[in-house]
Amino acid sequence: MGNSYFHQKEIYMKNLKKTSIIISSYDDIKNPYYGGGGAYAVHEIAKRLSSHFNVTVISGKYPDSKDEIMDGVLYQHIGNNLFGPKLGQIFFQLHLMFLIPKLHFSLLIESFTPPFSTTCLQKLTNKPVIGLVHMLSGEDMKRKYYLPFDQIERIGLKTYRYLISTSDNLTERLKKITPKTEVVTITNGVERIIKTPKLRKKFKHILFIGRIEVNQKGLDLLLSAYSLIQGSINLPLIIAGSGEEREINNLNSMIRNLNLSGKVSVIGRVLGNRKVELFQNTACIVCPSRFETFSITALESLANGIPLVTFDINGLRWITNNCALKTNPFKVSLFSENILRICRDHKLREKVFKNGLKLSDAYSWENSFNNYLSFIDHVLNND
Repeated sequence: MGNSYFHQKEIYMKNLKKTSIIISSYDDIKNPYYGGGGAYAVHEIAKRLSSHFNVTVISGKYPDSKDEIMDGVLYQHIGNNLFGPKLGQIFFQLHLMFLIPKLHFSLLIESFTPPFSTTCLQKLTNKPVIGLVHMLSGEDMKRKYYLPFDQIERIGLKTYRYLISTSDNLTERLKKITPKTEVVTITNGVERIIKTPKLRKKFKHILFIGRIEVNQKGLDLLLSAYSLIQGSINLPLIIAGSGEEREINNLNSMIRNLNLSGKVSVIGRVLGNRKVELFQNTACIVCPSRFETFSITALESLANGIPLVTFDINGLRWITNNCALKTNPFKVSLFSENILRICRDHKLREKVFKNGLKLSDAYSWENSFNNYLSFIDHVLNND
């Protein structure tokens, strides 16, 4: 791991605050398979909490993962990465169940992980545990694998005393499942990638950005929608993001089968200036997901003045209808029509541009952090 890591850790250990917080999150921002919005949100909150507490994030192993300190947060990796990320999530959860009873901490925040969501870690320690719910994966896992993940999830949720959810819609669902649990909504935040968003009349492409998981992210629906209009629009579709090799192979196979190889590019994960360039030149960001709770990509789209085209699913109801073009869930022809509309209608673009910027102003990481700080203080003083 190198001397620099041990030097950083020595300084870290010397500066331990009285109160230590552990956050368990299978995904982290460097994970080559995922590195998704949940991991990004955990890091944004963790690095801010590190100014008040000693913060450790326990994540799952992946190829070349290493324990390190990032932005004042100690990242440690557990589990097994030999069998890919899907089984890696299960190994991570099993290892976590054995590890937590042995660790010393003041508070644990458990970021729920598929396929079961909860690992019921509060049953393994006498310290307070907050369940962090970015999404309830049980329903989606049941749909994919025809196993009762949703029932296991519901049973697990009822054992929690405290939960944080990322949207009011999700909070209402949680309160119906577990009425005795204290559930608070703390939304994710956003930082503008384009410092001064401008309404553009010329663009170079249509953009999907997110995890490459064909079924959940609706990439099959997106390709079908794009194939309906690719002859009517002189804009290529760019698909940016990381994912498992089999998911990427599946996506590329679909592109070939639809004869879209010359029109659709799969470019991998994008960061920094490359991401800025993509955002500045896109006609719209498309979010064709079958299942979401709080999409950071969608929020980034609004915050950067980029029109958003999406399905009207429960997890995106926090986006008001005047900020995005929404269609009835999974109506591919309507989705394709909305892509055409937003590319051709400048007045419509101007409307969603202004409304999206206004809505996104309500979401900041500092607000989210202050809400976390307040709830953590409440839990520590009442548990």
